[in-house]
Amino acid sequence: MTSKQRTISLLSLPTELLHRICDFLEAETIVLSFRHVCAQLFATAETYNRYKCRFSSMSKMNICRTIPAENVILLDFRNKKNTIELFLSAFDIHQFIRLRSLSIDHINVTDLNTILHHTATNCRLKSLSIYSNVSQISDDTWQLLSLTTAQPNLHHLRLNFDYIDQDKFFWPVRCATTNLSIATCTFKQISSILRNSPQLYTLTINNCQIIEMDKSFLLNSYQQLNSLTINDVQMTMDKLEFFLSFLPSLIHLDLTSSGKPYEFIQRLSR
Repeated sequence: MTSKQRTISLLSLPTELLHRICDFLEAETIVLSFRHVCAQLFATAETYNRYKCRFSSMSKMNICRTIPAENVILLDFRNKKNTIELFLSAFDIHQFIRLRSLSIDHINVTDLNTILHHTATNCRLKSLSIYSNVSQISDDTWQLLSLTTAQPNLHHLRLNFDYIDQDKFFWPVRCATTNLSIATCTFKQISSILRNSPQLYTLTINNCQIIEMDKSFLLNSYQQLNSLTINDVQMTMDKLEFFLSFLPSLIHLDLTSSGKPYEFIQRLSR
């Protein structure tokens, strides 16, 4: 540094750093505040292509009208009913070709198929969360979901359905998922997930139904899994201990049982 002090301001930063600052801002903040500060920041916002849109109200959905669809990398439709239906009626989902993260909730089967068809064929998702209480899911939906989960960049996956039909949902071979949360899971599905997910470090199951154990599971030791959470253990302690014996790398274990608490606590130390 010379004796003459230099004055550094936000506007003196290169565009790349300004874009990096925008990465920590919501789309609403960038559109309504950041870009209205001055002409330079307006130009910076116009070239920014990593917008994150979370829709908690209709006004926030209108923000998307000022953003090119190809500049949006995150869409979050959680915690608001009818949001997805309104969004699909106002926007063409197929124009959002750079989506990297998608969270959807309160969705019907038709809209779910529309979105999954787009994500399976046109996007390279890194994160996908689906929260749905639909009672019936079509074969086409399961196929599209299988295609989406097979994407090589999809590392974070949450499938919070009321049920998962093991005969229709096929876990992809060599799945790249590292963090998986699933609502309902049978032992057959657990075996398929662990066998085909060599990079899976964290697994959360809200309702684990293990009645009979597949003998093929006994042929492997699944050392990739470091963290396991089962929110409602519906199996005997004998089966739970046997199941855990094939997960030697666990360093985090979170179990919740609504069945026989005395037996559960009595044998937990083992």
